[in-house]
Amino acid sequence: MSKVIPFLSATKTAAFEGAAKVLSAAGVSFKEVSNAEASGVVVAGGLSRSDLEALKVHTSIRSTGASAKLNPDVTYDDADFSVVRSVVPADGAVPAVERIDKFAKMGVDMSSEKHLVQANIEKTAQEACALAAETGATKITIFQKPQSAFKEHNALFVVTVKAIAEKADISVEVVHSSQLNNSAVMFSKNLGVVIAPDYSASTVFEKLASGIAGGAGLASETHKADNATFFTASSMGSSSNPTGLLLASSRALKSMGFAAEAGKIEAALAKVYKAGTALPADVKGGKDTAAFTAAVAAAL
Repeated sequence: MSKVIPFLSATKTAAFEGAAKVLSAAGVSFKEVSNAEASGVVVAGGLSRSDLEALKVHTSIRSTGASAKLNPDVTYDDADFSVVRSVVPADGAVPAVERIDKFAKMGVDMSSEKHLVQANIEKTAQEACALAAETGATKITIFQKPQSAFKEHNALFVVTVKAIAEKADISVEVVHSSQLNNSAVMFSKNLGVVIAPDYSASTVFEKLASGIAGGAGLASETHKADNATFFTASSMGSSSNPTGLLLASSRALKSMGFAAEAGKIEAALAKVYKAGTALPADVKGGKDTAAFTAAVAAAL
């Protein structure tokens, strides 16, 4: 079977060339595809909010484990939790999440909007339950901002997630954002799966998760659409550090049945980070992309 990974051509950064060289050394290649051609398993650079909506992504997932284990200088080397965020499509200038509350207060019938948002939350909750089952987590934590203006949306989010989790026999705990931020800093090893609504406070928590994992340059993400799964570098990450993109490529390879190649890439990254002599600037190293990727390729 040909070891070729589709890559979203519109998301190329400086990290792309470096990642491509490492993959080539591992016997894998990228095949560039357009947004319209993207389906199945796809690797990409960081996806912006507009990218997510254009690609009809309904769920974004950020996991800390693989990144945290790489960097020997990171404080949270045992951090292993995931943030699963609902991505609700916008329709006009005001996002659907906001319209449920803002327009309802004006007496506007928002039943169709609630149906749209609930359908997205259900998909996100199913992804969170699947991730919990995969990682052995027995609980899903719902991220909520207590003083949020989106009371209608928050209530819908909690009810919907609980209903999906109950079917999967997984318990649910609702935790306020400030408490959850503290838990991430103090007890990140035991945080498990966090599911978050689609508002700005959730993005702040995602940034915290990236920092705990050793920096955005090491972080990678998974974005789920109905017809595709996008394994990507972090949208908050360094455009010149290919670590996140290589970890994303490794996960893509595993999902395609190429576990051996994925294992080689992860082992090479671990070797280079442990040596610490060829690391990029964003992880306290002094090397450029070319030197770092050459070291990773040599470690394969």
